[in-house]
Amino acid sequence: MADRDDRRRRLAAILSADVAGYSRLMGQDENATITALNECRAIFRDKIETHRGRVVDTAGDSVLAVFDSVVEAVQCATEVQTELGARNEDLPEDRRMLFRIGVNLGDVVEQDDGTIYGDGVNVAARLESLAEPGGVCLSGSAHEQVEGKTDLGFDNIGEHEVKNIARPVSVYRVRTEPASTPNRQASAPRRRAQRVLVAVAAGLVILALGGGVAWQLAQRTGPESAPGVASGDEPALEPPAKPSIAVLPFKNLSTDAAQEYFVDAFTEEIITALSQFRNLFVIASNSVFTYKGQAVKVDQVARELGVQYVLEGSVQKEGERLRVAAQLVDANTGHHVWAESFDRGTGDFFAVRDELTQTIVSGLAVREGALERAERERARRKPTESLKAYDYYLLGNEYAERYTKEDNLLARQSYQKATGLDPRFARAYSGLAYAHYFDWKFEWRESPSLSADLAFESARKAVALDPLDATNHWWLGVLYSSVTMQHEEALAEYEKAIALNPNHADTYLDWGWSLARAGRAEEGIEMMLKGVRLNPNYLDWYDWLMGMVYYTAHRYEEAIVALRKVKDLNLETRRYLAASYARQGLETEAQAVAAEILHAEPEFSSAFWARKRGYKNQVDEDHYFDGLRAAGLPE
Repeated sequence: MADRDDRRRRLAAILSADVAGYSRLMGQDENATITALNECRAIFRDKIETHRGRVVDTAGDSVLAVFDSVVEAVQCATEVQTELGARNEDLPEDRRMLFRIGVNLGDVVEQDDGTIYGDGVNVAARLESLAEPGGVCLSGSAHEQVEGKTDLGFDNIGEHEVKNIARPVSVYRVRTEPASTPNRQASAPRRRAQRVLVAVAAGLVILALGGGVAWQLAQRTGPESAPGVASGDEPALEPPAKPSIAVLPFKNLSTDAAQEYFVDAFTEEIITALSQFRNLFVIASNSVFTYKGQAVKVDQVARELGVQYVLEGSVQKEGERLRVAAQLVDANTGHHVWAESFDRGTGDFFAVRDELTQTIVSGLAVREGALERAERERARRKPTESLKAYDYYLLGNEYAERYTKEDNLLARQSYQKATGLDPRFARAYSGLAYAHYFDWKFEWRESPSLSADLAFESARKAVALDPLDATNHWWLGVLYSSVTMQHEEALAEYEKAIALNPNHADTYLDWGWSLARAGRAEEGIEMMLKGVRLNPNYLDWYDWLMGMVYYTAHRYEEAIVALRKVKDLNLETRRYLAASYARQGLETEAQAVAAEILHAEPEFSSAFWARKRGYKNQVDEDHYFDGLRAAGLPE
């Protein structure tokens, strides 16, 4: 045992950090990046020492530190991010150095020279990779030690399979100032635990508002006044009259944890296929993926999502074999409607999807006479014959939904590889339109106008290749609405999308916003509430759009409730929130939000932003302009 004399095992809190986009920064200016890195590391060292920790390593762009206390490690991490955030404020966005930090409590092997090894260190490094730029993630073991011992808030983002770690890791995100990235739609792995705690959020809104308006808002219940908010202990949602179903994320039984994305894709395919049957009510994937990795009961899922049936199952992909098991449960009785298993080759991926879909439809008694032939054909179409192209498409989705400049480039490249392997793969062109759209929106490429042109070209190509895919029409509608502000053309595309897939929740939201800007705000609200019903655990951008539509409809109380629920109060959200406060006579609140806007945009112009919204009617543009001005914002 002499070779182990210089080692000892102990339980420790490990902090692991690295720089997001470090290669890009080095490529732009090596000297400036090295100088900035050294300045940032000085901040790390100071905070680590203050919190009784020890720096173990600083290889490349990383920082590895060890602490005796998890509380000290987490406080150190958040203080570092706060100070780094202040340092970045005066820098151009492309020169900001944003660190991701992971904190874990685990067993480590420590040598006499101070080096540490073991799974405890590896998990910390994996947590760091899951953190957003400027953010902090904790393991479940670390969270247990800090919960209730600090003033920090934490979001449970579920269990994650991580490289070279045998068991899934529970992950918690520290609520710090969010990175300035959009939160339009999360990818499947990131959807795992983004449950919207709407009742708690509503309570916080009411406390924050205070006074008479808070009391008025507290009296309102139901989706018409505060989408997604339930009151009391009663079920939030009642099942609709038509057969309703939630497809829980299938479990990955493969020995290779990397197959998780494949299993998530299978779940998405089942949901997409079922959604196209107009006689079914199908909960959106975003809502069901919040249950991923959780031990939940079928009746709980059915009650929370307002459905009668729940499908659950597993997928095992080993070599060239694909094994799928599934069971459909009636939540009212707890009885199995049916259970099926499939054993096929991986080349039969879509065939298994089709068999399972048809079995579900038959099991729910949606008989052939009630289904149009076109619906059945849409549900059983293959998006591509090439599984390799499909893999690149899924990889593109994974990159695109991280919403960074670097990842968006990787997304474009992945979609292009997919279309290269299958030039008729419509969904890949739709994904390409998605990536070009974000290049345009955030000016991630030198020519935004070129990005807009490429987005339209890709979206039209997708529609031409597969005019029966609702997603293709939805994205073309988004481009018409957001890029060229052709609302009538956008409305036509949204209508086609819903005709093809009446369960496409996201389309209802974008359709509602386009209706509002076209002068039909009340219709827009009705449309959005349909989307909320299909996707009860929606993400921030739903509240964002709903708040703007409520304001446009002169329903300021509802606008305030919706906008206050947005976690990342971006500038557009703040503009509508300030105007809503002003219209509601809440001058103090309006002026406070206006001050935040002016701090971020010293040259702010109410007239410019009123025109930028692209309202069809002058009366709606004036209504927005007057609200901004009433909040104390300059013309």
